Amino acid sequence: MKEMNKPKRKKVNQGNIFVTMAKPKIHTMEMPTLPTDEHIALYGRQSTLFQVLNNTQSYDFQVEQQKTIIIKYGWNEELIVEYFQDFAVSGTLGLGERVGITKLTEDIAEGKIKAVYVFLVDRLFRDRNLENVIRFANICQENNVVIITSVRMYYMNNRYDWEYFIEDCKRAWEQFDLQINQRMLPMRVNASHKGYYDSRVSDIGYTVDRDKQSPTFKKYIVHEEQAKVIKWLYNRFIELGGDLPALVRELSAKPGYHFPKYEDPKMHNKCYLMKVEGGYRIGSYQTVKRFLTDETYIDIWKTGDACYENNHEAIIDKYTWDTVQYLLEKRAENASTRRHGEVSIIQGLVIRPSEDCIVSLDTVSNSICFSYTPPTELCPTKYQYIKLSTVEDLFIEIFTKRVQEDENASGIGQSASELYEREQKNKAHLQKTIAGLQTKYDNIYADLNDTEISARMTKQTKLKKYEDLAAIEAEIAELQKQISKPSEGIPIVKLNETLEALRQNYKKLPKDRLRQVINIFTKGIELKELSSHFWGFAIHWEIWGIDKGIIWFKNSSRYDWDDEADNELKRQYEAGATEQEYMQAFPDCSLSSLSTRLWRIVKEWPIPQQNHKPHFKLSLNDMQHAKILEDATGLSLKEIADKKADKVFFMEHIDAANIPMCDECKAGCDTSVPIAVQ
Repeated sequence: MKEMNKPKRKKVNQGNIFVTMAKPKIHTMEMPTLPTDEHIALYGRQSTLFQVLNNTQSYDFQVEQQKTIIIKYGWNEELIVEYFQDFAVSGTLGLGERVGITKLTEDIAEGKIKAVYVFLVDRLFRDRNLENVIRFANICQENNVVIITSVRMYYMNNRYDWEYFIEDCKRAWEQFDLQINQRMLPMRVNASHKGYYDSRVSDIGYTVDRDKQSPTFKKYIVHEEQAKVIKWLYNRFIELGGDLPALVRELSAKPGYHFPKYEDPKMHNKCYLMKVEGGYRIGSYQTVKRFLTDETYIDIWKTGDACYENNHEAIIDKYTWDTVQYLLEKRAENASTRRHGEVSIIQGLVIRPSEDCIVSLDTVSNSICFSYTPPTELCPTKYQYIKLSTVEDLFIEIFTKRVQEDENASGIGQSASELYEREQKNKAHLQKTIAGLQTKYDNIYADLNDTEISARMTKQTKLKKYEDLAAIEAEIAELQKQISKPSEGIPIVKLNETLEALRQNYKKLPKDRLRQVINIFTKGIELKELSSHFWGFAIHWEIWGIDKGIIWFKNSSRYDWDDEADNELKRQYEAGATEQEYMQAFPDCSLSSLSTRLWRIVKEWPIPQQNHKPHFKLSLNDMQHAKILEDATGLSLKEIADKKADKVFFMEHIDAANIPMCDECKAGCDTSVPIAVQ
């Protein structure tokens, strides 16, 4: 039997992606030599954090597998320099906005990098106006850099490759614009106006119905366990009479998570609350306020400026909602009538002593307030106050002394100076981008206003040019906004000038500059009430360790009498207690206060007034700390009690063991807390 001829195998198109990825195209007359003895940059980027966390294949390919490809081209692994700072950053951002591409461009300009490997050019740029693309291409051309992608090699000193690179970047933007701006976003907006979930940040308390057979498919449905917490927040806020800080304190004191975790992984990734084991935790005062003003909970779906009612099931009823809004409005009215003072130089530095405490600084009332969440709803909130000006004076005295003694203090400011220099470089990049965009804008504008050129344009061409003008205007405005942001760093020259002025007379320094320098050198300030007249302090420095001491306040803190304390005082009176027994029963209360309170309760003076005696206005705990000072400084109890002004006693005179501070700070002070409000 005659053997049948086998059909010929179809030849694979040489433009097929599987072919080009294995052997990228080279469009030059001769095969140039790759600079395998020079450093090569490996650049990778994914647009969002969701992609980084969930699209691990892309991440692995851009990081690990591409190293193997580079090595096959002839580079040693030691010459591969990774630039992966731009993961979870959009490619539409340009030089000065993305850390990785900015650093790569600068290194190329300095001659440190002679080749770049990137999976596709759209990883480098998605630039509508091509301003950043052209700048990057010019720098690569000037430094004879070769750009290698999975489909093509660009020898940037070759004019043809230079133009092709820019054209490919232009196509990358066009594809992005077509897929995202012209297709996906309009479809998403259309769906959103119909009440369907549009991939927005999830509103805790709701999840999305994924059941295709359900009438609420792709709409919000109530997450029962999370909704219980939302209802509790609203009801508890009403019970507290609109006291938002008290509600925040209660949440802060609650351990673990506040909301249980989403079962739906997509909703979990769209939840921007603080993620902890088992669920999510509210991390700020503003988050609580946002929950209390979110109209989603009364079945209103918002898209842009449009509001759609009855789109989903409400979690909060109208009466509860109106009550909460009324209380918030009343609170806002009261807040608007308050006097607002200057920002303290130690603002944000006072460490919270515990998670159930909120610290607030008020320059108008000249006080630092520590408010503690009560253990039960029946107990009142506990408050402690300390004079702000005394702490500020204490701090600036120690800080000035440290700066005067340390001539190399500016060394710690080097990192702040480097941050400032980095910011200035980024702003310079942005300025160049703005200049290029402005030139392009002027050229388009000139063409539109040139009668002869404009006459040759079609209506569609004119419309396109006007769209380009609008896009350039928007981009320039956004870049200028970034340039105008205040700097987080400080130049080394300015830092040295500030330190020198601080050594001379800190009072001549502007408060904002003084506060900026203080934040560079200071980790935090710990304050702890030791007794009614004494507070302990510990200042944690970045380079100078810890300064500790005791502060004497001429005015004692107020003793909070309640029914239980009054009953105990009455029992002591009926038992014929001595002065010593009274003080042991009330170690935080002075004899003067006990005497006055007894008169109010029993209308007698079992403790006669003895204001001339130094110990009469001191509590038992006061006298214990006064004894520590007496042993350390030689000051008698009378000399301490007779002081007419607040006084600071530094650590150099006192044994550290005699100043009880929190265990965390003895170990180095962990200042991280769930909710910090100052």
